Amino acid sequence: MRSPLAVFTMVLMSVALAGCAGMGTVCSAVGYSSVATITLSEPRVGVSLELCDGEDCEPGLPPQGDVQPAETSPVPFVDTGVVRLDGDSARGWNATFVGGQPVVEYRLRDAAGEVISEDSIEVDWVRVGGTARCGGPREAVIEIPN
Repeated sequence: MRSPLAVFTMVLMSVALAGCAGMGTVCSAVGYSSVATITLSEPRVGVSLELCDGEDCEPGLPPQGDVQPAETSPVPFVDTGVVRLDGDSARGWNATFVGGQPVVEYRLRDAAGEVISEDSIEVDWVRVGGTARCGGPREAVIEIPN
């Protein structure tokens, strides 16, 4: 038979260990990106897409190759939150976002570079990795009206 002090000590240690286990979820410092598949409601050839992640931001193209310092770059670098955009207007695009806000601003241009449509669209992101507590990569399907 164990002494009351020994039982108390075991209970106290169990409670302490359980408490530490509950506090122990540590989220990784490694970043992740989110990917959206984007199509036009009426696909057509020769339309370019510019995006930005969030509301009231300025749509633009993601950085191409090495980003030059602002002093030497012919075009000022604008952080749109989009790090990659692949595809075309006929088949659709895949866009990689650093964050993935609930709203994305977009701009469509014709082959001559004229703006043919500009607006924002709500995005329904679905987490495809990570955890609910720590987050993780997400995916979305976006259809842009045109």
